[in-house]
Amino acid sequence: MSQNDCPGIVAEKNILGDKFWGECLEGNIPYLGIIELGSEEFKGDTFTGYFTEDGTTWDFGKYNFVNKEYYLGKWEEGKKNGKSFDFIGSYYWPNGMGIFGYQNDGFLNGFGMWIYGDEDNSTGVIYKYDIGDFSKGQLNGIGFRVFEIDGEEYRYYGYANNGEFVGNIYVEQDEETYLLKGNSYERVLDYSEYNRLSGYLDKRSAELNEILDSYDENYSKIEKQIISFFEEEDAGVGNSISNSKIDSTLIKATQNLLANLNFDLGEIDGYLGPLTISAIKAFQIEIGLEPTGIPSDSLLTKLQSVLRNERNERNENNQDNLVDYNSNGKELILNSSGSGFFISNNYLATNYHVVENCDLLRLDEDKLELIASDRKNDIALLKSSISTEEFLYLSENPELGEEIYAGGFPLASSYLESFVFSKGTINSLIGLNQNVSEFQFSAPIQPGNSGGPIINSKGSAVGIIVATADEDYVKDASGSSPQLINFGIKIELLKTLLDQNDLTFSEGNFFWFEKDQKELAKLSKSVSRKINCFIEEWSHNFWID
Repeated sequence: MSQNDCPGIVAEKNILGDKFWGECLEGNIPYLGIIELGSEEFKGDTFTGYFTEDGTTWDFGKYNFVNKEYYLGKWEEGKKNGKSFDFIGSYYWPNGMGIFGYQNDGFLNGFGMWIYGDEDNSTGVIYKYDIGDFSKGQLNGIGFRVFEIDGEEYRYYGYANNGEFVGNIYVEQDEETYLLKGNSYERVLDYSEYNRLSGYLDKRSAELNEILDSYDENYSKIEKQIISFFEEEDAGVGNSISNSKIDSTLIKATQNLLANLNFDLGEIDGYLGPLTISAIKAFQIEIGLEPTGIPSDSLLTKLQSVLRNERNERNENNQDNLVDYNSNGKELILNSSGSGFFISNNYLATNYHVVENCDLLRLDEDKLELIASDRKNDIALLKSSISTEEFLYLSENPELGEEIYAGGFPLASSYLESFVFSKGTINSLIGLNQNVSEFQFSAPIQPGNSGGPIINSKGSAVGIIVATADEDYVKDASGSSPQLINFGIKIELLKTLLDQNDLTFSEGNFFWFEKDQKELAKLSKSVSRKINCFIEEWSHNFWID
């Protein structure tokens, strides 16, 4: 029997025109793994997870469409509270829209949640999300809706019919609760019905949240299980794999270098999926190697060599990366870099010390405009001519012990230009020298992270990275070296600066439920940017913020 035959562990096995990586059963039946579809209608779509007993369709896992929409959950048919479903889980769109819960034919049908994302809306009403009982994709029954009108947030509790609230509606606004009857607001005298509605929604939301959390956890285990298939030296999947132990660190390093060479491989996640394998093969063909699609130490060496040669050539031919010119034609030279993040379509937040004394600020080829600053609290607001649909919601100041995540572009130079994401906790609600506008956190950061976002587990900003403890200062004061003592600016100060300058922003949490670290890293990276500072003359020392 061939080493790439079922039953067993196989790689790129052709099963009815589709490519399969993972464990298969007798009769070429896929059991657990990744399949890349080859039919014209679904070409390039992939599924990762468990298959049904006959191997013809999905049981539990993640289905990725080529357009970056995806399902994550369990495919099963049933009825709950009289409503049919064929899938339980999540469906995401690239614009941030998502549906969560019991679904049928692609629509919510049962209890669930709809996040509207960045939908175009000409009515002036910005819908954020619906929670409650759905029928054929619309709220029908007890429901909860959050939306904005002219920057004011409203929360509806009540009964909905075909997506519209009917009858008496309980409205929460500015920390007050009112009863909307027709077109008039009344004070709430009896909270019993309001408590019944909110209690029902809280209970069902908690049940759904528990299911979705378990799905996220189970899917993470599936990914590790599939990777382990190809980490075992005697897995029996051809000599190219059996003679090379592949771990996630090696895969991720390979992905990083391929991405820097502009290969399209999707997410850098340490996972040897179809896109990564095809990118490796394409690189191997380009440099005249046999296209195995398998990461190795020798492949890393070749990638490093090609990348280094490309960068040297780029530096020789494109000095514009380090030099610019002002309106008078005077030469400007790159002096420093820091991090920033989008807080709306055209506006970014960063530290004031990142942009201080700069004659020109750049985000790639885009020239940035300094709109406002708060020197005392070290905050600056920048405007970009480029509009983006990906920006952070602003949450509240963090709490002691809260889990947070920091992102940015540390040590930004020709040697390291990658976005770096780290995890930590809030250690203190007071900064250095009893500074109450800052907090202390433990996520590792480096020079260049300044101005980057600090987000919570629901994907919203709680602060701005500002500094790390000075080692000599702390050592002199305490007698010991600092360990992960870093500081952030509280998010409420950013909100105040935005309000003072009449700039709009989205408040609250981007995700309704807590998300895993990979989802949060993807979000943080999508909104973060490296900010380059140019000056007229060389400063005494070239420095990176």
